[in-house]
Amino acid sequence: DVLGSTAPAYAFDPIVVSSVAQAVRVVTEGHAIDVVVCDMSMPDGGAEAWLRAVATHRPELAAKTIVITGWSGHGESPLAGVDPDRYLYKPFSMSDVRRLADQLLG
Repeated sequence: DVLGSTAPAYAFDPIVVSSVAQAVRVVTEGHAIDVVVCDMSMPDGGAEAWLRAVATHRPELAAKTIVITGWSGHGESPLAGVDPDRYLYKPFSMSDVRRLADQLLG
């Protein structure tokens, strides 16, 4: 995974998973998580499924989720309730991830 392998160079300590189910397992195990980067499409539901699941387990992470997508909606959010400023549109760089993470963390 490109994000996971380059993340340490941008001061991230990543936990890399390949499905929403794995991500939920990580969250329920109590790992410290500051920011989540989630693809809009994943085999078991992607960002929409993640946001539904995290609302139950760790609702504070919903507002700290960055959604990556190839969708080009001209400033519109492809998911209801997700601020358009929390999307990264493909292609993007790790510096884009760092910038947006810094914004979400204040």
